[in-house]
Amino acid sequence: MESALIAVPIRSLSAADLDACLNLALDQNWSGESTKWKVLLEAGDGFGIDDPLGGLAAAVVLSRTREVAVIGMLLVRRRYARQGLGTRLMAHAYAMAANAAIYLYATDE
Repeated sequence: MESALIAVPIRSLSAADLDACLNLALDQNWSGESTKWKVLLEAGDGFGIDDPLGGLAAAVVLSRTREVAVIGMLLVRRRYARQGLGTRLMAHAYAMAANAAIYLYATDE
């Protein structure tokens, strides 16, 4: 089933979104890792989809050089699981990686 959030635009994340990213991570029982998120949001390109109930519904981070791109930290809030948000963010990150060789950093989940 496709979510109503499928129409919510993907936006760039910044250091101002750190708390929203940490809250999203906690929703998935990930440790907060505030330092990791802070570095990734400052050095990489974070993308997110806003949750109409507040915070983020989903997020991903793209870190890149000219030749290499790494996609990681893909999270979707549990209440929006399997509704296409992760797919949208992955496609967006892939497109933003342009011609770089892409690596996916993922957990078993």
